[in-house]
Amino acid sequence: MTNMEQIMKGPDKIIVIGSSTGGTHVLFNLFTDFPRINAAILIVQHMPQQMNNRLAARIQCGTKMEVSVATEGSPVIIGKIFIAPSGRHMKVFHDKEIKLFCGEKVNYVCPSIDVLMMSFSKKYQGKIMGIVLSGMGKDGTEGIRHIKEIGGQTIVQNPLYSTVRSMPESAILSGYVDKILSFAEIKESMVEFAGS
Repeated sequence: MTNMEQIMKGPDKIIVIGSSTGGTHVLFNLFTDFPRINAAILIVQHMPQQMNNRLAARIQCGTKMEVSVATEGSPVIIGKIFIAPSGRHMKVFHDKEIKLFCGEKVNYVCPSIDVLMMSFSKKYQGKIMGIVLSGMGKDGTEGIRHIKEIGGQTIVQNPLYSTVRSMPESAILSGYVDKILSFAEIKESMVEFAGS
């Protein structure tokens, strides 16, 4: 399949990761010695704007996938990692193109994990994985519910190993979480999911 055909089709599998306080450390560990996998990865990390490019560069150092801060209209294709820019919500439009927009904060944050996760349709039944890492508040809980309801896999970081427990604990309490894992186990699950 050519690159243009892949852009038109969209990725076969998508992994959506949401994190907040304590999440950057987990992301660095997740993407250390991380292979290129047959999936697109979208990340929402609550952080100041000046951290956007530094986070992308740090993750790029550990993986063979291409990492960038998302821009409007970017095609979501296999082998790429996109990080939501601070101050703008990120959605995936028509299951294959990034849409960024300014809007009211959701769960007191912008970008919101929930906004991104809830933008996917049932087209991704069996082809999407939602992950919530360390963080404060409940952002990601409704997104995890949505991903589970459209037939995706849902994972949270074990709160016992999270810098701040409230985001993963809130997701767990929703009853829509498939697995509660350490970051090493999350990495293994991501690679396995993309290869299945």
